[in-house]
Amino acid sequence: MALGNATIPQIVSVTGHTVASAHTILEHSLAQRPDMADSAIGAMIAWEAKAEQ
Repeated sequence: MALGNATIPQIVSVTGHTVASAHTILEHSLAQRPDMADSAIGAMIAWEAKAEQ
C-alpha cells in the first residue's frame, strides 16, 4: 500500500496495525527500496520548486 502512496493512517485503517507497528514494518521494508528514496527526493524537489513560485 505504501508503494501505492497510501499514508500510514490509511494503511493502518485497512490492516489493523498500530501506527507505531506500521511505521516499524515500513521502516524495514522500504529501506530496501532505493526507488522509493529517489521518488521521495523528487517529491521534495517538486515541493520546493512550487514553494519558490
